[in-house]
Amino acid sequence: MLKAFGVRAEGLLPLAGALEQTAWRAGDLVLKPLQAANHDEGEWVATVLDAIVEDGFRVIKPVRAFGGRWVEDGWTAWEWFEGEHERSDWRAVIAAGDAFHRAVRPAAEKAGVDVRPAWLDARGHRWALAEATVWHGGPLPVRVNRGELESTLFARAVALGPPLSAEEAGRCQVVHGDIASNVLRLRDGSGHALIDVSPGWRTPQSTAAQIAIEAVTWFHGPHDLLDEFAPADLGRACAFRLLCGLQVSADWAKDFPGELKRWTRTLELLGA
Repeated sequence: MLKAFGVRAEGLLPLAGALEQTAWRAGDLVLKPLQAANHDEGEWVATVLDAIVEDGFRVIKPVRAFGGRWVEDGWTAWEWFEGEHERSDWRAVIAAGDAFHRAVRPAAEKAGVDVRPAWLDARGHRWALAEATVWHGGPLPVRVNRGELESTLFARAVALGPPLSAEEAGRCQVVHGDIASNVLRLRDGSGHALIDVSPGWRTPQSTAAQIAIEAVTWFHGPHDLLDEFAPADLGRACAFRLLCGLQVSADWAKDFPGELKRWTRTLELLGA
């Protein structure tokens, strides 16, 4: 794999990867593994990001192996951006996400791939299961086994943001489902770049509201961000993150009481 991407092993530095996998930096490249079930997803994402036109945003671009493939022995390579995670200008993060989502469908059409790829329905990780429940009315994941208090918080969020209506569902597209934690302010001053694209199928409006919710809940963002979004979209964003945590994730196991406190405060801000 290293030879395929022209990388020397002694230059590898470990990084935190997408979907809790290990990623490695090698000079100007980031090498990331794919789960076997995600091969089609990795090919689609790389193909679309290669074709996307950056207008009002930057996005991490894929790098082909010497044989011309995006995925080589279960690995992908991406360009490296020098920058810092944006933690202050949340409206710039939201604007970059909006611009990115406007560009996704044209890029897919230009690249000749399905606008709604089949692999969306085959995903079984906790983020996909939570998305299916919250936005699309799917069943609760069987992994949910927390107690009455946690279920009550989830119910409050769902009451504010029920699954999408048929009209709303018609506006869904492939989105980056984890933007708040994955936008860099580039050191060269060229703006903001999206990294670690975690695809989902939602409305862009819901995804923008999710940025606002996560900014306020996790990163001390200004509360008035919440005034710019529909209560239903904000409720869905809360329900999504709660349901991700309720699936017994290692992240929540480390700080479960703190997470409950943070999400309780956010729901109170929303009047739920």
